Amino acid sequence: MAPPAVTQSPGQRAGGSGGRRVVTAPTAAGDVPPNQTLYCNNLNDKLHKQDLQACLYEFFSAYGLVLEVVVRGTNMRGQAFVVFADLGSATAALRAAQGKDFLGKPLRLQYAKTKSDAILKLNDQFKPRKPNAPRNKVDAGAGSATKAKDGKATGETGQFSLFIENLPPKATKTSLDILFGQYRGHAESRLIEGRGVAFVDFSTQAQAAVAMQGMQGFKVDPSHPIKISMVEK
Repeated sequence: MAPPAVTQSPGQRAGGSGGRRVVTAPTAAGDVPPNQTLYCNNLNDKLHKQDLQACLYEFFSAYGLVLEVVVRGTNMRGQAFVVFADLGSATAALRAAQGKDFLGKPLRLQYAKTKSDAILKLNDQFKPRKPNAPRNKVDAGAGSATKAKDGKATGETGQFSLFIENLPPKATKTSLDILFGQYRGHAESRLIEGRGVAFVDFSTQAQAAVAMQGMQGFKVDPSHPIKISMVEK
């Protein structure tokens, strides 16, 4: 059975592939009850979608288990939905991170209007659409990074990325290429200018793991030991 129709304004939908349920943002504060899904806007729209997904996942994981991150496509950039495993974590994130600087811009957070597919599936409330049911239009490639119960996730690329934090202001793409290029399988380094973070891609997960183990805590300068984590796929 198809979900009930919801009237939406532009910029308030989040979706993925396969006709997933639409998650909408509230029109004003207090319009909707607390929800395990947070609507985030005013995000830095200059990052690649996958990089922004990884940054959001790392940032919000400090408040609890993140099940899913959905980032909007090119037509509605700067928006995302973050799905937590429990309401307490979502509420803690909403209160603590509201207005906090995230990649150079203050976060704007609200509870989403509806539950995400991830939550409905956990609660055994998810009802797949009928094959002939109309699907809501979503931006091509809107994609999501979905965290399952066992901690694994689905991704969109064939590469495995490391998320690098605590880089000094003087760090450059060239310096990252030199540091990580010594490890087999290094494919690309992507520095987020002025943010002290970067992504380093490897051909296989094993190669990425070796590089992470070898470079974890490496001091680019005396006051900047880098922190490395694997970007889950």
